[in-house]
Amino acid sequence: MSFHFIIFLYIGFAVLIARIFGELFEKLKLSSIIGELLAGLLLGGPIFFLFGIEEFSIGENFTYSFADMAEGIEPFAQIGILLLLFIVGSEIKTSELRKAGKRNILISFTDVTITYSLGVLVGYFLIGEIFGEKNIGVAAFFALIFVPTSIGTTVRTLSNMKKLNSKEGQTLLSLAVFDDFLAMLLLLIVSGIVFSGSSGTGLGLVWDILIQVGFIIVLVIIVLYLLPKLIEFLENRFRVFSVTSTSYLFVGILFGLLLVIAFFAEYLGISAAIGAFLLGIGMQRVKFLMKEPLETFIKFGEGSLIPLFFFSVGSSFILVEFNYIYLVIIPIAIFAKMIGSFTGAMFSTNPLRERLVRSIKKTRSKSNSSDQENIEKISKKKDITWENTIKPNIISSGKISLGMMPKGEITLIIAAIGLTEAVKFSSDIQELAGDLYSITILIVLVTVFLTPLLLRFAFRSPKSKEEKENGEDNSKEKTEQQKSKLKEENDEKINSNSN
Repeated sequence: MSFHFIIFLYIGFAVLIARIFGELFEKLKLSSIIGELLAGLLLGGPIFFLFGIEEFSIGENFTYSFADMAEGIEPFAQIGILLLLFIVGSEIKTSELRKAGKRNILISFTDVTITYSLGVLVGYFLIGEIFGEKNIGVAAFFALIFVPTSIGTTVRTLSNMKKLNSKEGQTLLSLAVFDDFLAMLLLLIVSGIVFSGSSGTGLGLVWDILIQVGFIIVLVIIVLYLLPKLIEFLENRFRVFSVTSTSYLFVGILFGLLLVIAFFAEYLGISAAIGAFLLGIGMQRVKFLMKEPLETFIKFGEGSLIPLFFFSVGSSFILVEFNYIYLVIIPIAIFAKMIGSFTGAMFSTNPLRERLVRSIKKTRSKSNSSDQENIEKISKKKDITWENTIKPNIISSGKISLGMMPKGEITLIIAAIGLTEAVKFSSDIQELAGDLYSITILIVLVTVFLTPLLLRFAFRSPKSKEEKENGEDNSKEKTEQQKSKLKEENDEKINSNSN
């Protein structure tokens, strides 16, 4: 087996360019993900392919091939995905999810339900019409890219505007956690069913799906409960990981477990990234051992392998033979997310919910005069007017929907999983997965650029009526004072001339 040292050049060049572009975009107060994606798009091959350039000659012995570069960095990019999902899983605090208000939970469930349903419809009918074949499995997986939210762009924008502690800002923080958690849960279920490789029909298909769901449940139990308890037992009873003869034992143990669990997750037809995500959640139980490994994974992952993953995503962008009809999916994905989050925010507010309850009671008790009188009394006490309640709720819900619009790393990971798993299917499905992968990159780019602009416009503070009236009164007073001063000056001039 021969080793080609040019792989060092591929990996080194990709990491350098990705980190430089990411830092540059952070300086511009934009997401570093955009810089890393553009680094792969501009210098990873897609732009060169448009001009028919596929490789460069380096002396007589080496050739810099973009195809070989993509193949060479792929294993390291996949490890970057695992580290990223492990970090995301370890940072999702289940205790905070339980403490979150009922209103935020209702918004998130409504948002995800509506957004995912719209995504399935788009995937089944629109893509089916364009592609010529309607596939519910492809539609179910494709709809997952509609669900997640990249809260980093929103948080940075609101923080710069000093609006992060506003009611909408605090709501957006909790909603993003819920949405990402529900997106990963849906990915776990959908990928386990769609990519299971079952080709039966009728009862055979149902049985295959039930077996696959059983495998998923077993994996979840092992990773979330049994493995953390085993590690806790070994540490508490024998001090296996804290008292060691070598340095950083648990860092290596955890990294090895990450790769092994990723393999078995992929083997069961779920996804290696989902296995890493579950391990991150499960390892929250062993906090006394997690601090050092987590810091190591964050430093090494975010410093090199995670940017390498986003570089590889950008370099996988398909410009040659790209079906540009799919561009219509971009505004649909944006508006589907906005509609879902806006609807959830609107119908979770107290005034609208009370109005809905009162209207239902009113229709049910038309024949009962006493109930009717009680309803009228309640409605008089809690009168809902446009200016006082409905209009502010619409404005607040609109701000929330804009803040939930951007896509980021979770969306790209879902698309990368779909592209990887598509090799199990026909060439037509692989071609479709490639186009949708490129569309997903464009959705991320568009939403991350648009969100700061729209949020700054939405969160600008218009003057209230009182402020306007006070401003008009002040302006009138100023004009009257100026007139009186002019009169006094004219009178003084007249008196001086007469003297």
